[in-house]
Amino acid sequence: MKFAHLAQFLCVAAAGTAATAQFTCPDPGWISSGDLPGANNHVNASAWWDRDGAGPQSPVLVLGGWFDVAGSTAANGVVVFDPATQSWTALGDGLNGRVRSVAVLTNGNLVVGGDFTTAGGLLVNHIAQWDGVSWSGFGTGVSSHVHALLVLPNDDVIAGGEFANAAGSPVNHVARWDGTAWHALGNGTTNGEIHALAQMPSGDIVAGGSFTLVDGAFIARVARWNGVSWTALGDGVDGDVHDLAVLPNGDIVAVGEFGHTGTNTALHVARWDGTAWSAVGAGMDNTAWSISILPNGDFVVGGEFTTADGNPANRIARWDGSAWTAIDSGMDSAVWTTLVSENGNIVAGGNFGLAGESAALRVAQWDGSKWQPLVSGIDSEVRAITTLPNGHVVIGGEFVSAGSVSANHVARWDGNAWHPLGEGTSGTVRALTTLVNGDIVAGGFFHTAGSVDVHHVARWDGKAWHAMGDGFDTHVRALVTMPNGDVVAAGFFTSTGSGTLMRHVARWDGKEWSSLGDGLQSNAFVLTVMPNGDLIAGGFFTQAGGVTARRIARWDGEEWYALGDGMNANVNALASLPNGDLIAGGAFIIAGSVQANHIARWDGSAWFPLGEGNGFGVTALATLPDGSVLSSGTFTIQGQPNTSALARWNGAEWIALGPSTNTGPYAMAVLGNGNIASGGAFTSAGGVVAPFFAVFGCDSACYADCDSSGSLNIFDYICFGNEYSAGTSYADCDGSGALNIFDYICFGNGYAAGCP
Repeated sequence: MKFAHLAQFLCVAAAGTAATAQFTCPDPGWISSGDLPGANNHVNASAWWDRDGAGPQSPVLVLGGWFDVAGSTAANGVVVFDPATQSWTALGDGLNGRVRSVAVLTNGNLVVGGDFTTAGGLLVNHIAQWDGVSWSGFGTGVSSHVHALLVLPNDDVIAGGEFANAAGSPVNHVARWDGTAWHALGNGTTNGEIHALAQMPSGDIVAGGSFTLVDGAFIARVARWNGVSWTALGDGVDGDVHDLAVLPNGDIVAVGEFGHTGTNTALHVARWDGTAWSAVGAGMDNTAWSISILPNGDFVVGGEFTTADGNPANRIARWDGSAWTAIDSGMDSAVWTTLVSENGNIVAGGNFGLAGESAALRVAQWDGSKWQPLVSGIDSEVRAITTLPNGHVVIGGEFVSAGSVSANHVARWDGNAWHPLGEGTSGTVRALTTLVNGDIVAGGFFHTAGSVDVHHVARWDGKAWHAMGDGFDTHVRALVTMPNGDVVAAGFFTSTGSGTLMRHVARWDGKEWSSLGDGLQSNAFVLTVMPNGDLIAGGFFTQAGGVTARRIARWDGEEWYALGDGMNANVNALASLPNGDLIAGGAFIIAGSVQANHIARWDGSAWFPLGEGNGFGVTALATLPDGSVLSSGTFTIQGQPNTSALARWNGAEWIALGPSTNTGPYAMAVLGNGNIASGGAFTSAGGVVAPFFAVFGCDSACYADCDSSGSLNIFDYICFGNEYSAGTSYADCDGSGALNIFDYICFGNGYAAGCP
C-alpha cells in the first residue's frame, strides 16, 4: 500500500486533537530551493588559480569582493568556483572586509588585498595569503586599503593602494614583500593612491592611479619603476587610472577616468607604445575599470560606459585592433573586473544583475555566443507566495530567473524544480492569489503578461495569461479570493485602465471590476477574508467609504466600517483566526489606544497587544492549522538579539521558529504538509544558502500520537496531517460496508489503495 501525502508537518504546531500529543521527527530547519546565480554583493576582483600547478586539476575561478554568499556557499569576501564540478568553496572564514585584488604565487598560494583587517580571524591588515588550509599575513601588513597586487617571477609581491606605511615604515602607497619583510620602492607616490600594477617584459614595474607626484617629480598617474627609480611614461593621463595590461608586443594599455594624454584626446582608454600615448579608437563615454588580454591579442574592457566608438556597448566591449565592438547587449550595471580563460571565454564581475539576456548576479561568463551565470538560481527578491491545490508553490517578485529557467517575475515550484508561467510578466509581481479552480491571479507593477496587455493584474490558467478587464492605472499590492470565487485587488490605483473610478480597492466577478463603495482614501497594502466572509483591508489610508478608518477597515459587502481607532502607522500584514479574531501587523506601535509594537489582535470590539510585540516590523502573517499565528519580519523576542525570520504566537508568548534569515522574509505561506514557504530579500537562512526563497519545516514525516494509543501508527499519520482523530466520522470510501484503514487514508488524502 502506498501512503501518499502523509504529513510532514511543522513540529512546533499542535494537531488540535490530542492534548498530550508527542512529536517525533528531527528538529525542523530551513530547506533551500537552490543556489544563488552569482554573489549577493559586489565582485571586485578575479583570478584563475591552478591549485596543483602541472598536476591533473583544472584551474578554478577565484572571486573577491564585498559579498558573504556566492552560489551555494557562505563565503566572506572571497570564494572559489570550480567550473568542472560547478561547485563553490569558501576559504576558511574568509575576510572581514572587501577584497579588491587577487593574485597567485608560483608556489600555488593565493594572495588577496583589500579593505579587510582580519583573515580567518587572524590580524593581517589588508593583505593575506591562503595556503590551501589556512590564512596567514605578510608580516604586520600595511596601514590601509590594498587596491592592486602583482606577483613577480621570484614570488616577491608588489602591493599598491591607499596605505602610507608597511610594517610601520613609510612606503607611500606601494611596497614590495620579499617573503620576510616589506620594502619601499623609492619614495613611492607621494600625493595619490595606486590602483593598478603591471610588469613589462623587461621586468620593470608600471603603476597607475590618482597620483601626480612620484619621488618629488611630476608624473601624471602612470609611472615606471626600474628597480632603482621612478620615471614618467610621456605626459601620462589627466584622470585616475584603474587598471593596466601589457600586450604581447610589450605595449601598455591603461583604462580609467581620464579623457586626455597630454593634449591628445583619449577617452578612458589609452595605449603606450614605448614612445608615446595614443587613443584606442574613439574610446568610451564613461569610466573604464578593468582590462584583460585575449589569446589573440585583442582586449576586453569593462566599466560604467554605455558606448564604445560612439556605438552601444553596455559596460563591456572588445577591441580587435581596429574597432570596438559590443559583447552582446552587455550588462545592466558596472563591470569592475574581467578575466580571460585559456579558451578565450570571458568572466566579468561587478554590480550587475543582467548579463545579455541572462540573470547573473554580479558575475557572468561569455562562451563566445552568449552571457550566462556560473550557476542557475533565483536572482532577486520574492515578494508574494500562493499555493496550488496540488501542493505546488507559486512565487512572484523582482526576479527574472528561477533555477535554470527564465521566469520573469513569477514561477512555480513543484518541490524539486522551478517552472515558468509562460513568459511571465513585464515587471515586478507584488501579489498572488489562487482561484477555486486552481488558476492564479498576479498583481503588481507590469503592463504585459506573456504577450497580453494586462495593466497590473492578470490571470494564469495553467497554459496562458489573460487580461482581467482593463486592469488598473497603476500597481496592485494585494489580492484575495473571496468565498464565492470573486477576486478583490487593492493597491495604489485610483481607476481602471480605461478610467473608471476605483479608489485603491476593487472586486472582479469574472467579467468586470466594480468598486467597493467609495473605496479607500489612500494606498492599501494588504487584504484578508474573515470566516464570515467580510473583507479586511490594511494600508496607509485613514478613511474608507468616507468613514474615518485609520489604516485598517472592514467591508461587509455593503459598507465600510472602522476597527476601533485603528493604528498610528501603516498596516502591512493581516491574518484571520478561526474564532473570528483578526491579527494585524505593520509599522504601527499603537493599535486603538494600546501600545502594540507592530502587531495586535482585534476581537471584534477592541485591540489587544500580542505580548511585547515584534520589535521592528511585521512583513507577513499566517494562521497555522492549530489556530496559532505565524509572523515574519525583523523582531525581538523577550530581550533576545534582533532576529529576521519567523516567530509563532502560541496565545501567551512569541517563540522563534528555528534560526534566522540574514534579512526578514517579505512573504510566506503555510503548505499543505505543514511546512512554511518564505520569500524575501534574504540569501541565507539558518546558515543554509537559500537565495530569496526557502521552506522551513521537516524533510521527513513528523506526526503525533493523535489517537492516544501509546504508540505511533498509521492513524496518527492521518489525523496529524489532516486534523482528524480516531473519533471522527469517516466516509466509507472503499464501499466495504465498514470503516477501516483504507477509509482513513482515502478520506484524509483523497486516494489510496481501495479508494474509488
